[in-house]
Amino acid sequence: MERLDRSDRAPPARGRDRGGGGDVRESRFHTSVAPDFGRRLRLLVEQQGAVLTADELSYVEEWFPQCRGKEHWELREYVAPTGLGAREYRVVRGSRVQDAYRSAEWVRAAAVQTALNELEWPERPRDVPGATA
Repeated sequence: MERLDRSDRAPPARGRDRGGGGDVRESRFHTSVAPDFGRRLRLLVEQQGAVLTADELSYVEEWFPQCRGKEHWELREYVAPTGLGAREYRVVRGSRVQDAYRSAEWVRAAAVQTALNELEWPERPRDVPGATA
């Protein structure tokens, strides 16, 4: 399945560094991103059995810093009232509506959700072979 159109979304605020995306620098809850964010996210998503396209990875790198907060990432399902393929899965933080990732495929969205939580909460035990707590 292809990703759903995102043309209805406003672009993130201008003026921030997009130098590769990433982890939090000012605090653990997003004001700027580490340069190796994209590489680390891709690796964690692949460990979950999914693969992100370059466009999907770019989208997460762009929107991730806009989703500030302390809550864990959650996966929500949205269904449009008509049409086939009208189901969409979004990775959001807590009760907010701004998403860091959208997909028509649950498996891919769940992998991104898990990866983002692991990036932000490294002390949490991981279900990844060979990972240390």
